[in-house]
Amino acid sequence: MGDTMSRAVQSGIILAGGQSLRYSGHGGMPKALARIANIPIVLHVAAGLVLGGARQIIVLSGANHTALCSGLGLQAVGRLALGHLRVQACDGVTQSVPFEIRFSGEKAGTAGRLLALSEEEIGETSLLSYTDVLSDAPLGSLVSACESGFDLAMLAVQPNLPWGVLEIGVDDAVTGFSEKPCEASRWINGGTMAMSAGIQEQINSVSDMLEEAVIPRLISNRKLSAVRHEGTWYPVDSPKDLLHVNCDIKAGNAAWRRWQGLELST
Repeated sequence: MGDTMSRAVQSGIILAGGQSLRYSGHGGMPKALARIANIPIVLHVAAGLVLGGARQIIVLSGANHTALCSGLGLQAVGRLALGHLRVQACDGVTQSVPFEIRFSGEKAGTAGRLLALSEEEIGETSLLSYTDVLSDAPLGSLVSACESGFDLAMLAVQPNLPWGVLEIGVDDAVTGFSEKPCEASRWINGGTMAMSAGIQEQINSVSDMLEEAVIPRLISNRKLSAVRHEGTWYPVDSPKDLLHVNCDIKAGNAAWRRWQGLELST
C-alpha cells in the first residue's frame, strides 16, 4: 500500500513543461514520454505519487502540451486533457485516480507553473515531482515535514558522480583514483518533494524557477526542509540513463517499482 495513506495528500503534481533539450535535443520527443518497460516514464512517476497517497495527478505541461497529450493517448481540449490512472500495487490492491494534463504556460518557470494550481488542488499537502526521477523513498517523511510547518520538503540523495575522481599529491603525482564514486560529503535535490499551499506566496512571477528563485527565498524564511534518502534513486537525464533503467528492470533490479500494473484510460 502507499506510505502516506493516512495523511492528507491532496494531489500529485508533475513538472513536465521543459524542452527536454539534454535528453532529445531541440524539437525532440518530450522526455516524459520516454518508455521504461514500454510505459512512459511520466506514468511511472505518477504511480509512485499515487502510492504515496495522492488523490489525483496533475501533469503541468508547457510548449510540449500537444505532443504529451497525443503520446499518452489523451485528447487535448483547450488547455486540458483528462483521463484516469489505474495503479495496481505489488500487494494486489488497485487504485484509480483522476489524471490531468494541464497547460501551464509555454515559457513558465518550474515554480511559475505551480501558479496554475488552486489552493484547493494543493490542499494541506501535495506531492511534487520532476518527470524524470524514480526512487523507493518513503514519501510519508516528506509529507510529515510539510505538516510540521515547512512550505517545501525535498528528497535529498547522494548519487554517484558521473566522472572518475583523482587524488593529486603536492608534486602533482596522482595518489589515488575512484571511478564514478558516491559523493558522500554532499546531498543534492532528488527531484521528489512535498509542498503546502504556502509555497505559492514565495512565487513572484510565472517565470520564476524553483531552483534559482524560490528555493533561496524558502531557505531565507526557514521554510525548506530536506529528507535524506540512502535507498534506490534513478535520474533519467539521457538515453543512456534510460537504457540503464530498462536493463535493471529486465535483470529484476527495480526496487523503486512498487506496482505491478499501470493503465491510463480516457
